[in-house]
Amino acid sequence: MWTFESEIERISKERAEAAAREGYLTGQQDNNRMIAKRMLREGMSHKHIAKLLDISEAELAKYTAS
Repeated sequence: MWTFESEIERISKERAEAAAREGYLTGQQDNNRMIAKRMLREGMSHKHIAKLLDISEAELAKYTAS
């Protein structure tokens, strides 16, 4: 049965799940950035790194710009 409280609980759960997904993705990007920088220091090519991380070379360039 629908109640105001049940709707608030449902929305809160959806927002918490969305925040968790966003946090995971941000963490994954940070991890990729760190790995890419290490690979570059080891002399690997941008093309090879992008392939190994399963990202585009353009995305890799964003990771390594800073």
